[in-house]
Amino acid sequence: MYAQDDWRPTDNLVLNLGARYENVSPPKERNNLVDYGFGSSSYVDPRLGFAYSPNWEGNRFVRALTGGNGKFSIRGGFGIFHGRVFQSVFSQGGASVRFNPPNAASISQSSTNLSDPLNGFVFTPGFPAARVSATFVDPNLKMPESRQWNLTFERQAFWNSRFRASYIGTLGKNLLQYRWDNVPVAPAAPGTAGATWVVAQDWRCAGTGTAGVPTNATCPTAVPIAANEVSLRVPRTDQRRPDSRYGDVRVVGNLAESWYHAGQLEWETGDYHGFTGRMTYTYGKALDTGAETTDQGIGDVGIFPPRPGTNQFARGYSRFDVRNRFTMASAYSLPWLKNRNDWVGSALGGWTVSTLVRLASGTPYTIVDGGAPDVLFLGTGMKPNRPVCIDPNFCSGSITSPAANGSVPVSAFRHAVYGDTLESFIGRNTYRADGARSIDAGLYKNFQLSRGLSLIARLDVFNVFNEVRWWIPGNDINSPSTFGIVNQTAYGATASGGTAPTSLTPPRTFQLGFRLIY
Repeated sequence: MYAQDDWRPTDNLVLNLGARYENVSPPKERNNLVDYGFGSSSYVDPRLGFAYSPNWEGNRFVRALTGGNGKFSIRGGFGIFHGRVFQSVFSQGGASVRFNPPNAASISQSSTNLSDPLNGFVFTPGFPAARVSATFVDPNLKMPESRQWNLTFERQAFWNSRFRASYIGTLGKNLLQYRWDNVPVAPAAPGTAGATWVVAQDWRCAGTGTAGVPTNATCPTAVPIAANEVSLRVPRTDQRRPDSRYGDVRVVGNLAESWYHAGQLEWETGDYHGFTGRMTYTYGKALDTGAETTDQGIGDVGIFPPRPGTNQFARGYSRFDVRNRFTMASAYSLPWLKNRNDWVGSALGGWTVSTLVRLASGTPYTIVDGGAPDVLFLGTGMKPNRPVCIDPNFCSGSITSPAANGSVPVSAFRHAVYGDTLESFIGRNTYRADGARSIDAGLYKNFQLSRGLSLIARLDVFNVFNEVRWWIPGNDINSPSTFGIVNQTAYGATASGGTAPTSLTPPRTFQLGFRLIY
């Protein structure tokens, strides 16, 4: 339900007032075999906007600054918006509430027996004998919330043009993110008296030589381990879990937040002797604590799983953060032969040239450690997959092209060791990749064939100067031969056969098109 009203309290002030009420219910399985575990939510989302054209004729300085009455305006707005939680959030591979006991089970079988592809398996409701992984939903789950606001100052200027200066802000609340549950009990430091679980003095190799734990290159000799001790070789992860029925447990909850602030300058012309144009520059910053519901990808929060009280270590630049962005679009109607009425004017006159310039700084990524040891003894799924930065000169930076290959040495980082705390690990998304640079151009004309019938012919050239945008370099210190190396373009990394060209700076492309209007 939505209500809105426009109110003009004075001749130069307009208020837009509105509110939206909605009630959101959880999904329902037809036979009630899936328990989503959360209830309905109700929201009242306010909306407010205003437009004000001040009359400051009495002050000479202010009048010169604003252009006089009717040539300056101030506009702004604020609104709260709630999103939706779609069914796919609860039904992803490896994280689906549909497979939770006691009404379901997930098994993996390889069989060529068409008469019995499950090899005799018969599902019995209840908990299986072995531990199972599960996905649950926070019973207090709310819909993701976005609070948006903006403030714009606009002034008319020469050539019937307009200057705008704007501030834009967005706050994301209650964003979706997996929380790990049934986490193993953290072991106490070595030698701690009376603790249920303690870390062994030899935290790397204790337990080597016991049943199922042979010696290896790292631990070439047998090392005893006590019944209540843990080590990298014998982590006893499941034994330390509070609920013996489950292994890893994911909980879909409202754990993440995001922040976006930007300043924008814009100049836009009216039609001036056949020329129109718009230039926009935006300086912005996007931060979040990891809004991914699927914990995968370069810089996603999955490489530093969230736990209560650790949001400050997940906070970082958003994967889509672009600090600087410039766009210029223009069109110019060529004056030559425009007013001739013969066949020469019809064929060669009235053409329009258009251009589009786009410049943007690169997006961030995280240095990771694919061979990170589980020094916090949280379990493989929860260990921080980040290295420790040991050279402050390389704790942040950028690698934007092959020319920078090798500029960040892998020796600037190390694997974590027992005793490192969360503060020790490198920050999230502290490096940046290449940005975007492209110029597009077009030439088009409208041919009037007869009354009510016209043909538009258009030639476009995308990425006129064939600029290259480089892809993210190797970011895993556990692969030193490729670490810090840029070896492919963004287009090559994201394009695939049989699909439309990716938007990540494709190579120079020519396109000729015709459109018949009748």
